[in-house]
Amino acid sequence: MDLPLKVPTHDNLDQACVLAVDVGGTKMAGAIVSPDGTIIQERTAPTRGASGTGDPLVNLIALLHELQSAAGLRQLRALGIALGIPGVTDHEGSSVRFAPGLGWHDVNIGALLGQELNLPVWADNDVNVFLRGEVLRGSMRQVRNGLGITIGTGIGASLLLEGRIYYGSHGGAGEIGYWACDLPANSFHKEEFGQLERFASGPGMARRAQALLAEDPQAGPILRELVAGALERITAESVCSAAQLGDEHCQLIVDETARALGLVLANLSAVLDVERIVVGGGVAQAGELLLTPMRETIRRIAPYPPEVVQSALGYRASMIGAAAGFWEKHSQLTGQQAVC
Repeated sequence: MDLPLKVPTHDNLDQACVLAVDVGGTKMAGAIVSPDGTIIQERTAPTRGASGTGDPLVNLIALLHELQSAAGLRQLRALGIALGIPGVTDHEGSSVRFAPGLGWHDVNIGALLGQELNLPVWADNDVNVFLRGEVLRGSMRQVRNGLGITIGTGIGASLLLEGRIYYGSHGGAGEIGYWACDLPANSFHKEEFGQLERFASGPGMARRAQALLAEDPQAGPILRELVAGALERITAESVCSAAQLGDEHCQLIVDETARALGLVLANLSAVLDVERIVVGGGVAQAGELLLTPMRETIRRIAPYPPEVVQSALGYRASMIGAAAGFWEKHSQLTGQQAVC
């Protein structure tokens, strides 16, 4: 799978498309994607029901049916389904081995969705497809050695080494959310979320802010105003917004988050000697507020500090990258050997 990605070309692809979905921890973003990576139409859905409970598979199937119907109305031929999953998938892209945020363990997603929609399925880790998308159309074009990292409900990374996505022995390369910040306590369970993920993810930032404001009635005055005093409404987005408005306590939380992430990325950079890191996910929308202290931490540690850039495509990178992965895996449908 040499990169930069190439777009498959064949007469049989006329009016063809892929139904691509980025299955996030809180919401799913789906799209009809053409063979050249163009997003034709988008739809979104919550990952679970309104109550926040239920199997995400139900909403995923409903979203895919919506996309399939929309493709039909446009007289497009859906050739398959491409998924970005927040977890570890098997080598064939047919089963989800481990996705704690979705509650999926050894789920044959290919068989389930294939039977429901009568289409072939390819699934990969969500950060791998994010990086594919950025290589194809975003901030990582022409890069041969780099990292992609997404910071949202969880934290994950993808490794681009000598022009190829590196998967590791079990398909679990890049799971930096499990990076140990300290020796694990008895209460720590790797079956849930990793230490870095608990600290520096979006929910991790929100929990730290909630704890700080609950302990100190004087802390976070701007954040308190943004959430109208309802601490349960605090999110990573509101923490970053308060920091940008001058809330010193929120700025401290953002800086601590950036330093923790920068330390991990500096260590990876020292080992892998990458040229560029692209940062995406919901928390990355904070922009330079987060990226500047991350860069400074990396510069202080890594012998050859890589460039650190924000995603050029945002959430669309994962849908574009998932579709590219499908074309590669199912190149027989295109009548040629695709390279994505």
